[in-house]
Amino acid sequence: MPAQTELQELLVRPIQPQEESEWNQLMATYHYLGFRQLVGESIKYVAEIQGKWVALLGWGTAALKCRSRDEWIGWSKELQWSRLIYVANNLRFITLPGIRIHSESCIQNFVVKS
Repeated sequence: MPAQTELQELLVRPIQPQEESEWNQLMATYHYLGFRQLVGESIKYVAEIQGKWVALLGWGTAALKCRSRDEWIGWSKELQWSRLIYVANNLRFITLPGIRIHSESCIQNFVVKS
């Protein structure tokens, strides 16, 4: 498990175009659902500690309908359609093999806050 000081050095960033092939291959190899492509508008992130990739994330546009989400938010149909552009779905997330991070949610929080 990375030490607390290493987690303070955690960098979560969008991948560069030249990194996409490696990101795709790692996701296809290690994610339990496999990987072909992210659907719709999407963005791929990598989490690094001291330049070493420790996790991969894929975010995309929100599903048009998701009953539990829509009921929890409590929005009207009109408001839903106008505000859905501000909602993102976490489509894929993996911590790479050999990496132990006590709380993977800290990586996702970096993306949400940025």
